[in-house]
Amino acid sequence: MIGPKPVFAGLQAPARAARSALAAVMALSAALVAVVAAGLAVAPPASAVEPTGGCWVWYAGDPSSNISTSLAPWTDTAASPAGPADHTLTLSPPSPAPGETVTATYGFNKGPKNAGPAANVTGTFSFSVNGETITATKSYGTVGGGATIPATSVTAQFVAVEGDNTVTLTSAVFKVPAPFLVQIDCNGQSAGNATTNPRTTPLPTNITASVTGAGPSVTPSLTASASPSESTSATASATGSATASTSPSEATSTATSNPGSPAKGTSEFACTLDPLGTDFDYSAKMTVSGYRAHDGDPVTLAATMSDLPGIAPLPIDGHMDVTLDLELDGAAVTLEGGESVTAAAKQPVPVPNLAGEVEHDADEAEVMVTGFTFNFAELSVGADCTASQAMGKMTIGSEPPVGSTGGTGGSGGTSGGTSSGGGVLPKTGGLNSLPVLALLAGALILFGSAGVVLVPIARPKGEHV
Repeated sequence: MIGPKPVFAGLQAPARAARSALAAVMALSAALVAVVAAGLAVAPPASAVEPTGGCWVWYAGDPSSNISTSLAPWTDTAASPAGPADHTLTLSPPSPAPGETVTATYGFNKGPKNAGPAANVTGTFSFSVNGETITATKSYGTVGGGATIPATSVTAQFVAVEGDNTVTLTSAVFKVPAPFLVQIDCNGQSAGNATTNPRTTPLPTNITASVTGAGPSVTPSLTASASPSESTSATASATGSATASTSPSEATSTATSNPGSPAKGTSEFACTLDPLGTDFDYSAKMTVSGYRAHDGDPVTLAATMSDLPGIAPLPIDGHMDVTLDLELDGAAVTLEGGESVTAAAKQPVPVPNLAGEVEHDADEAEVMVTGFTFNFAELSVGADCTASQAMGKMTIGSEPPVGSTGGTGGSGGTSGGTSSGGGVLPKTGGLNSLPVLALLAGALILFGSAGVVLVPIARPKGEHV
Protein backbone atom coordinates (compact mmCIF):
# COMPACT_ATOMS: atom_id res chain seq x y z
CA MET A 1 0.00 0.00 0.00
CA ILE A 2 1.33 3.36 -0.98
CA GLY A 3 0.97 5.87 1.81
CA PRO A 4 1.87 9.52 2.06
CA LYS A 5 5.60 10.43 1.83
CA PRO A 6 7.42 10.94 5.11
CA VAL A 7 7.58 14.49 6.21
CA PHE A 8 11.46 14.43 6.13
CA ALA A 9 11.74 12.91 2.69
CA GLY A 10 12.09 16.32 1.09
CA LEU A 11 15.02 17.15 3.33
CA GLN A 12 17.22 14.16 2.33
CA ALA A 13 18.89 15.90 -0.62
CA PRO A 14 19.81 19.03 1.36
CA ALA A 15 21.15 16.81 4.16
CA ARG A 16 23.39 14.94 1.75
CA ALA A 17 24.72 18.25 0.44
CA ALA A 18 25.40 19.44 3.97
CA ARG A 19 27.27 16.25 4.78
CA SER A 20 29.42 16.69 1.66
CA ALA A 21 30.21 20.27 2.60
CA LEU A 22 31.13 19.22 6.14
CA ALA A 23 33.41 16.53 4.78
CA ALA A 24 35.13 19.09 2.57
CA VAL A 25 35.66 21.45 5.52
CA MET A 26 37.11 18.63 7.61
CA ALA A 27 39.46 17.65 4.80
CA LEU A 28 40.62 21.25 4.43
CA SER A 29 41.17 21.52 8.20
CA ALA A 30 43.22 18.34 8.18
CA ALA A 31 45.34 19.75 5.36
CA LEU A 32 45.92 22.97 7.30
CA VAL A 33 46.88 20.99 10.41
CA ALA A 34 49.35 18.99 8.31
CA VAL A 35 50.88 22.20 6.90
CA VAL A 36 51.22 23.73 10.40
CA ALA A 37 52.71 20.51 11.73
CA ALA A 38 55.19 20.48 8.86
CA GLY A 39 56.15 24.07 9.64
CA LEU A 40 56.63 23.23 13.30
CA ALA A 41 58.81 20.29 12.34
CA VAL A 42 61.20 22.73 10.62
CA ALA A 43 61.49 25.14 13.58
CA PRO A 44 59.93 23.72 16.75
CA PRO A 45 59.26 26.05 19.67
CA ALA A 46 62.02 26.35 22.24
CA SER A 47 61.99 23.90 25.10
CA ALA A 48 64.14 24.21 28.20
CA VAL A 49 67.14 21.86 28.28
CA GLU A 50 69.66 21.19 31.04
CA PRO A 51 73.11 21.53 29.46
CA THR A 52 75.68 18.77 29.52
CA GLY A 53 79.11 19.23 31.08
CA GLY A 54 79.79 21.87 33.72
CA CYS A 55 82.02 24.76 34.76
CA TRP A 56 85.61 25.35 35.88
CA VAL A 57 86.76 28.33 37.97
CA TRP A 58 90.30 29.63 37.61
CA TYR A 59 92.53 32.63 38.29
CA ALA A 60 93.32 34.43 35.02
CA GLY A 61 96.30 36.43 36.27
CA ASP A 62 99.95 35.83 35.47
CA PRO A 63 100.71 33.11 36.26
CA SER A 64 97.27 31.59 36.02
CA SER A 65 96.10 28.88 38.40
CA ASN A 66 93.12 26.64 39.01
CA ILE A 67 90.62 27.49 41.71
CA SER A 68 88.31 24.55 41.04
CA THR A 69 89.44 21.09 42.10
CA SER A 70 86.40 19.31 40.64
CA LEU A 71 83.68 20.01 38.08
CA ALA A 72 81.28 22.77 39.15
CA PRO A 73 77.61 22.68 38.07
CA TRP A 74 76.07 25.12 35.60
CA THR A 75 74.03 26.55 38.46
CA ASP A 76 73.00 26.08 42.08
CA THR A 77 69.89 23.88 42.00
CA ALA A 78 68.79 25.24 45.38
CA ALA A 79 68.83 28.86 44.16
CA SER A 80 65.61 30.49 43.00
CA PRO A 81 63.99 29.32 40.80
CA ALA A 82 64.66 25.92 42.39
CA GLY A 83 65.82 23.15 40.09
CA PRO A 84 68.47 22.61 37.41
CA ALA A 85 69.56 25.12 34.80
CA ASP A 86 67.10 25.56 31.92
CA HIS A 87 68.61 26.74 28.63
CA THR A 88 66.84 27.56 25.36
CA LEU A 89 68.06 28.30 21.83
CA THR A 90 65.71 29.46 19.05
CA LEU A 91 66.30 30.56 15.45
CA SER A 92 64.34 33.10 13.41
CA PRO A 93 63.09 33.02 10.70
CA PRO A 94 62.23 29.31 10.81
CA SER A 95 62.60 28.83 7.05
CA PRO A 96 65.30 31.19 5.76
CA ALA A 97 66.43 31.58 2.20
CA PRO A 98 70.13 31.01 1.50
CA GLY A 99 71.91 34.29 2.25
CA GLU A 100 69.24 35.50 4.65
CA THR A 101 70.22 36.69 8.12
CA VAL A 102 69.14 34.33 10.91
CA THR A 103 68.93 35.51 14.52
CA ALA A 104 69.82 33.01 17.25
CA THR A 105 68.27 33.82 20.64
CA TYR A 106 69.86 32.06 23.60
CA GLY A 107 68.66 32.25 27.17
CA PHE A 108 68.75 30.55 30.55
CA ASN A 109 66.87 30.91 33.82
CA LYS A 110 69.96 31.20 36.09
CA GLY A 111 73.71 30.81 35.78
CA PRO A 112 76.69 29.77 37.91
CA LYS A 113 76.96 30.84 41.53
CA ASN A 114 79.33 33.60 42.58
CA ALA A 115 81.06 31.96 45.52
CA GLY A 116 83.30 34.97 46.10
CA PRO A 117 82.62 38.59 47.04
CA ALA A 118 80.38 40.94 45.07
CA ALA A 119 82.01 41.76 41.73
CA ASN A 120 81.32 42.98 38.21
CA VAL A 121 80.64 40.09 35.83
CA THR A 122 80.50 39.87 32.04
CA GLY A 123 79.45 36.85 29.99
CA THR A 124 80.61 35.76 26.53
CA PHE A 125 78.59 33.08 24.74
CA SER A 126 80.01 31.26 21.70
CA PHE A 127 78.11 29.23 19.12
CA SER A 128 79.27 27.12 16.19
CA VAL A 129 77.32 27.28 12.92
CA ASN A 130 78.32 26.34 9.37
CA GLY A 131 81.98 25.98 10.31
CA GLU A 132 82.21 29.40 11.96
CA THR A 133 81.88 30.84 15.46
CA ILE A 134 79.45 33.58 16.39
CA THR A 135 79.38 35.26 19.79
CA ALA A 136 77.19 37.36 22.02
CA THR A 137 78.23 39.21 25.17
CA LYS A 138 76.39 40.60 28.16
CA SER A 139 77.38 42.77 31.11
CA TYR A 140 75.68 41.85 34.39
CA GLY A 141 77.03 44.70 36.49
CA THR A 142 77.64 43.76 40.11
CA VAL A 143 76.68 40.21 41.10
CA GLY A 144 76.45 39.79 44.85
CA GLY A 145 78.51 37.32 46.84
CA GLY A 146 76.71 33.99 47.03
CA ALA A 147 74.28 35.03 44.27
CA THR A 148 73.78 33.27 40.96
CA ILE A 149 74.27 34.88 37.55
CA PRO A 150 70.77 36.20 36.76
CA ALA A 151 68.46 35.03 33.98
CA THR A 152 69.90 35.92 30.60
CA SER A 153 68.78 36.44 27.01
CA VAL A 154 71.25 37.34 24.25
CA THR A 155 71.20 37.25 20.45
CA ALA A 156 73.74 36.50 17.74
CA GLN A 157 73.32 36.39 13.96
CA PHE A 158 74.60 34.39 11.02
CA VAL A 159 73.98 34.03 7.27
CA ALA A 160 71.95 30.97 6.30
CA VAL A 161 73.31 28.53 3.73
CA GLU A 162 71.34 26.14 1.59
CA GLY A 163 70.35 23.02 3.50
CA ASP A 164 70.97 22.38 7.17
CA ASN A 165 72.01 25.22 9.50
CA THR A 166 72.66 23.83 12.99
CA VAL A 167 73.66 26.19 15.79
CA THR A 168 75.37 24.72 18.89
CA LEU A 169 76.31 26.46 22.11
CA THR A 170 80.02 25.71 22.49
CA SER A 171 80.83 27.73 25.61
CA ALA A 172 79.66 30.25 28.17
CA VAL A 173 82.49 32.19 29.81
CA PHE A 174 81.96 34.51 32.78
CA LYS A 175 84.74 36.94 33.71
CA VAL A 176 85.43 39.03 36.80
CA PRO A 177 87.93 41.84 36.06
CA ALA A 178 90.83 43.11 38.14
CA PRO A 179 91.59 43.04 40.95
CA PHE A 180 90.02 39.56 41.16
CA LEU A 181 90.75 38.25 37.63
CA VAL A 182 88.53 35.20 38.09
CA GLN A 183 87.10 33.33 35.10
CA ILE A 184 84.39 30.65 34.92
CA ASP A 185 84.48 28.45 31.81
CA CYS A 186 81.29 26.45 31.20
CA ASN A 187 80.85 23.98 28.31
CA GLY A 188 80.04 20.37 27.52
CA GLN A 189 83.16 18.88 29.18
CA SER A 190 82.03 16.53 31.95
CA ALA A 191 85.50 15.68 33.31
CA GLY A 192 86.77 17.79 36.17
CA ASN A 193 90.38 17.28 37.21
CA ALA A 194 93.63 19.21 36.96
CA THR A 195 94.44 17.96 33.46
CA THR A 196 91.02 17.54 31.82
CA ASN A 197 88.37 20.11 32.57
CA PRO A 198 86.22 22.74 30.80
CA ARG A 199 89.17 25.15 30.80
CA THR A 200 91.81 22.83 29.33
CA THR A 201 89.63 20.62 27.12
CA PRO A 202 86.37 22.38 26.16
CA LEU A 203 83.62 20.44 24.43
CA PRO A 204 80.36 21.64 22.79
CA THR A 205 77.12 21.37 24.73
CA ASN A 206 73.84 19.69 23.87
CA ILE A 207 72.12 23.07 23.41
CA THR A 208 71.34 23.15 19.67
CA ALA A 209 68.78 24.44 17.18
CA SER A 210 68.43 23.99 13.40
CA VAL A 211 66.76 25.56 10.40
CA THR A 212 66.84 24.56 6.74
CA GLY A 213 67.83 27.10 4.11
CA ALA A 214 65.77 26.69 0.94
CA GLY A 215 64.46 28.67 -2.01
CA PRO A 216 66.03 31.43 -4.10
CA SER A 217 69.18 32.95 -2.62
CA VAL A 218 69.24 36.52 -1.35
CA THR A 219 72.10 38.95 -0.89
CA PRO A 220 73.55 38.70 2.64
CA SER A 221 72.94 41.80 4.75
CA LEU A 222 74.53 40.71 8.05
CA THR A 223 76.60 43.47 9.68
CA ALA A 224 76.96 42.30 13.28
CA SER A 225 77.04 39.01 15.16
CA ALA A 226 75.15 40.26 18.21
CA SER A 227 72.59 42.88 18.99
CA PRO A 228 74.16 46.15 20.21
CA SER A 229 71.90 46.17 23.26
CA GLU A 230 73.40 42.90 24.49
CA SER A 231 76.94 43.08 23.14
CA THR A 232 79.80 45.28 24.20
CA SER A 233 81.80 44.34 21.10
CA ALA A 234 79.25 43.93 18.29
CA THR A 235 81.84 41.99 16.31
CA ALA A 236 81.17 41.01 12.71
CA SER A 237 82.06 37.32 12.80
CA ALA A 238 80.49 36.63 9.42
CA THR A 239 82.82 39.03 7.63
CA GLY A 240 85.87 38.43 9.78
CA SER A 241 86.17 42.09 10.73
CA ALA A 242 85.60 43.72 14.08
CA THR A 243 84.67 47.14 15.34
CA ALA A 244 87.46 48.44 17.52
CA SER A 245 86.32 49.30 21.00
CA THR A 246 87.23 52.62 22.50
CA SER A 247 90.37 52.39 24.58
CA PRO A 248 90.35 53.73 28.13
CA SER A 249 92.55 56.62 27.05
CA GLU A 250 90.13 57.55 24.27
CA ALA A 251 87.15 57.27 26.57
CA THR A 252 88.63 59.58 29.17
CA SER A 253 86.86 62.88 29.34
CA THR A 254 88.67 66.16 29.01
CA ALA A 255 87.99 66.92 32.66
CA THR A 256 91.01 67.10 34.93
CA SER A 257 91.78 63.76 36.57
CA ASN A 258 91.31 63.58 40.32
CA PRO A 259 93.66 61.34 42.33
CA GLY A 260 91.43 61.54 45.42
CA SER A 261 92.78 61.12 48.93
CA PRO A 262 92.75 58.00 51.12
CA ALA A 263 91.49 57.58 54.65
CA LYS A 264 94.44 56.85 56.93
CA GLY A 265 94.84 55.74 60.51
CA THR A 266 95.70 53.01 62.96
CA SER A 267 93.13 50.36 63.83
CA GLU A 268 93.41 48.33 67.01
CA PHE A 269 92.23 44.77 66.36
CA ALA A 270 91.36 42.17 68.99
CA CYS A 271 92.14 38.83 67.36
CA THR A 272 91.61 35.15 68.07
CA LEU A 273 93.92 32.58 66.50
CA ASP A 274 92.12 29.48 65.22
CA PRO A 275 91.93 26.57 65.86
CA LEU A 276 93.59 27.09 69.27
CA GLY A 277 91.41 29.98 70.39
CA THR A 278 94.41 32.10 71.43
CA ASP A 279 93.86 35.86 71.76
CA PHE A 280 96.34 38.48 70.52
CA ASP A 281 96.32 42.18 69.54
CA TYR A 282 97.09 43.63 66.13
CA SER A 283 97.76 47.36 65.77
CA ALA A 284 97.45 47.98 62.03
CA LYS A 285 98.46 51.13 60.19
CA MET A 286 96.06 51.37 57.29
CA THR A 287 95.10 53.32 54.18
CA VAL A 288 91.79 52.95 52.33
CA SER A 289 91.54 54.50 48.85
CA GLY A 290 88.68 54.65 46.37
CA TYR A 291 88.21 55.66 42.74
CA ARG A 292 85.70 55.48 39.89
CA ALA A 293 86.81 55.98 36.29
CA HIS A 294 83.47 57.39 35.10
CA ASP A 295 80.39 58.90 36.68
CA GLY A 296 77.95 56.18 37.67
CA ASP A 297 80.60 53.47 37.95
CA PRO A 298 80.95 51.51 41.19
CA VAL A 299 83.74 52.69 43.48
CA THR A 300 86.81 50.45 43.40
CA LEU A 301 88.39 50.24 46.85
CA ALA A 302 91.98 49.41 47.73
CA ALA A 303 93.45 48.98 51.20
CA THR A 304 96.91 48.40 52.65
CA MET A 305 97.72 47.18 56.15
CA SER A 306 100.95 47.02 58.11
CA ASP A 307 102.52 43.70 59.06
CA LEU A 308 101.06 41.26 61.54
CA PRO A 309 103.04 40.88 64.75
CA GLY A 310 105.94 38.42 64.64
CA ILE A 311 104.68 35.72 66.98
CA ALA A 312 106.00 32.64 65.16
CA PRO A 313 109.40 31.29 66.27
CA LEU A 314 109.80 29.37 62.99
CA PRO A 315 109.75 30.63 59.37
CA ILE A 316 106.41 31.04 57.56
CA ASP A 317 105.98 30.16 53.87
CA GLY A 318 102.41 29.66 52.58
CA HIS A 319 99.41 31.14 50.80
CA MET A 320 97.54 33.66 52.91
CA ASP A 321 93.96 34.89 52.27
CA VAL A 322 92.74 38.05 53.99
CA THR A 323 89.49 40.01 54.31
CA LEU A 324 88.79 43.50 55.65
CA ASP A 325 85.34 44.63 56.81
CA LEU A 326 84.56 48.32 56.37
CA GLU A 327 81.64 50.69 56.56
CA LEU A 328 81.41 53.57 54.09
CA ASP A 329 78.94 56.15 55.36
CA GLY A 330 77.35 53.27 57.28
CA ALA A 331 77.16 50.85 54.32
CA ALA A 332 79.02 47.57 54.91
CA VAL A 333 81.57 46.32 52.37
CA THR A 334 84.21 43.57 52.49
CA LEU A 335 87.57 43.78 50.74
CA GLU A 336 89.60 40.68 49.91
CA GLY A 337 93.14 39.73 49.03
CA GLY A 338 95.41 36.73 48.86
CA GLU A 339 99.08 36.04 48.17
CA SER A 340 101.91 33.68 48.98
CA VAL A 341 103.81 35.16 51.91
CA THR A 342 107.06 34.35 53.65
CA ALA A 343 108.45 35.59 56.96
CA ALA A 344 111.55 34.77 58.93
CA ALA A 345 111.31 33.37 62.44
CA LYS A 346 109.85 35.82 64.99
CA GLN A 347 109.52 38.48 62.26
CA PRO A 348 106.39 40.44 61.24
CA VAL A 349 104.21 38.78 58.61
CA PRO A 350 103.26 40.92 55.57
CA VAL A 351 99.56 41.38 54.82
CA PRO A 352 98.47 41.16 51.16
CA ASN A 353 96.84 44.23 49.66
CA LEU A 354 93.04 44.13 49.61
CA ALA A 355 90.48 45.28 47.06
CA GLY A 356 86.74 45.38 46.50
CA GLU A 357 83.85 47.35 45.03
CA VAL A 358 80.88 49.26 46.39
CA GLU A 359 78.01 51.26 44.92
CA HIS A 360 78.44 54.82 46.23
CA ASP A 361 77.22 57.99 44.55
CA ALA A 362 78.94 60.64 46.66
CA ASP A 363 82.50 61.86 46.10
CA GLU A 364 83.44 61.44 49.77
CA ALA A 365 82.84 58.80 52.41
CA GLU A 366 83.52 58.34 56.11
CA VAL A 367 85.41 55.06 56.59
CA MET A 368 84.94 52.80 59.62
CA VAL A 369 86.97 49.58 60.17
CA THR A 370 85.01 46.74 61.79
CA GLY A 371 86.85 43.47 61.14
CA PHE A 372 89.77 41.61 59.62
CA THR A 373 90.60 37.93 58.98
CA PHE A 374 93.56 35.97 57.70
CA ASN A 375 93.58 32.33 56.74
CA PHE A 376 96.08 29.71 55.62
CA ALA A 377 93.35 27.56 54.04
CA GLU A 378 95.53 24.57 53.18
CA LEU A 379 96.69 24.47 56.79
CA SER A 380 93.36 25.19 58.50
CA VAL A 381 95.00 27.99 60.49
CA GLY A 382 93.75 31.56 60.65
CA ALA A 383 92.44 34.38 62.81
CA ASP A 384 89.31 36.49 63.25
CA CYS A 385 89.82 40.08 64.37
CA THR A 386 87.32 42.74 65.42
CA ALA A 387 87.60 46.51 65.69
CA SER A 388 85.53 49.67 65.74
CA GLN A 389 87.88 52.30 64.40
CA ALA A 390 86.93 55.49 62.54
CA MET A 391 89.49 56.16 59.80
CA GLY A 392 88.21 59.57 58.78
CA LYS A 393 87.14 60.81 55.37
CA MET A 394 88.11 59.28 52.03
CA THR A 395 87.85 61.39 48.87
CA ILE A 396 87.01 59.29 45.82
CA GLY A 397 89.29 59.88 42.84
CA SER A 398 88.99 59.22 39.11
CA GLU A 399 92.11 57.11 38.75
CA PRO A 400 93.70 54.23 40.67
CA PRO A 401 95.90 55.24 43.61
CA VAL A 402 99.63 55.24 42.90
CA GLY A 403 101.81 53.56 45.51
CA SER A 404 100.75 52.91 49.09
CA THR A 405 101.41 54.30 52.54
CA GLY A 406 100.78 53.25 56.08
CA GLY A 407 102.03 49.67 55.75
CA THR A 408 103.97 47.20 53.69
CA GLY A 409 100.80 45.44 52.60
CA GLY A 410 101.07 43.15 49.62
CA SER A 411 104.45 44.53 48.63
CA GLY A 412 106.14 42.69 51.48
CA GLY A 413 107.28 43.41 55.01
CA THR A 414 110.31 45.42 55.97
CA SER A 415 111.32 43.01 58.72
CA GLY A 416 112.12 39.79 56.91
CA GLY A 417 108.76 39.16 55.24
CA THR A 418 107.82 39.13 51.58
CA SER A 419 104.72 38.38 49.53
CA SER A 420 104.47 37.26 45.93
CA GLY A 421 101.83 37.62 43.22
CA GLY A 422 98.28 36.49 43.82
CA GLY A 423 98.54 33.78 41.17
CA VAL A 424 100.86 31.57 43.24
CA LEU A 425 99.30 28.21 43.96
CA PRO A 426 98.78 27.44 47.65
CA LYS A 427 101.39 25.26 49.26
CA THR A 428 100.17 22.07 50.86
CA GLY A 429 101.27 20.31 53.97
CA GLY A 430 100.00 18.65 57.08
CA LEU A 431 100.92 19.22 60.70
CA ASN A 432 104.59 18.66 59.85
CA SER A 433 104.80 21.73 57.59
CA LEU A 434 106.71 24.80 58.79
CA PRO A 435 103.77 27.24 58.67
CA VAL A 436 101.70 24.98 60.91
CA LEU A 437 104.55 24.46 63.33
CA ALA A 438 105.27 28.18 63.40
CA LEU A 439 101.70 29.21 64.10
CA LEU A 440 101.15 26.53 66.70
CA ALA A 441 104.39 27.46 68.40
CA GLY A 442 103.34 31.10 68.34
CA ALA A 443 100.07 30.12 69.97
CA LEU A 444 101.98 28.35 72.74
CA ILE A 445 103.97 31.52 73.35
CA LEU A 446 100.77 33.53 73.56
CA PHE A 447 99.38 31.14 76.16
CA GLY A 448 102.37 32.02 78.38
CA SER A 449 102.00 30.66 81.87
CA ALA A 450 98.32 29.88 81.38
CA GLY A 451 99.16 26.31 80.59
CA VAL A 452 100.81 23.93 78.18
CA VAL A 453 99.13 22.71 75.03
CA LEU A 454 100.21 19.36 73.64
CA VAL A 455 99.82 18.96 69.88
CA PRO A 456 100.47 15.43 68.57
CA ILE A 457 102.43 15.55 65.32
CA ALA A 458 102.91 12.44 63.22
CA ARG A 459 106.53 11.90 62.27
CA PRO A 460 107.41 10.92 58.71
CA LYS A 461 108.81 7.46 58.13
CA GLY A 462 112.50 7.32 58.82
CA GLU A 463 112.43 10.29 61.24
CA HIS A 464 113.72 9.49 64.69
CA VAL A 465 113.43 11.32 67.98
